[in-house]
Amino acid sequence: MSTFPDRAGLQPERTALAWQRTALTSLVIQVGGVVLALRLGQSVVAILGAIIAGVTSVTVAGVRQRFVELRDDERGYSPHRHMVDVAVATGGAALVGGILAVTVASR
Repeated sequence: MSTFPDRAGLQPERTALAWQRTALTSLVIQVGGVVLALRLGQSVVAILGAIIAGVTSVTVAGVRQRFVELRDDERGYSPHRHMVDVAVATGGAALVGGILAVTVASR
């Protein structure tokens, strides 16, 4: 059960957990993408992937802040920043994955 007395359900907590899982999955994909880029000799793509993985690591930790915000019933917090962070992390993983897919397909 939620520790929040005025909340009827766990929807905010489930949403924050889903964002955290999505960001973490994106990070795992990025690490694999960087390794693949290095094996293919694509140093620029590997550097791009490493930068995006670093930003994604910060995002994973930042989504944790959402749980702190959810505990404060006195003040309303917007989830918009966290949604954008997770979307950027996922988009970055997709970008690097797409570049690597085109690289592998053209060989």
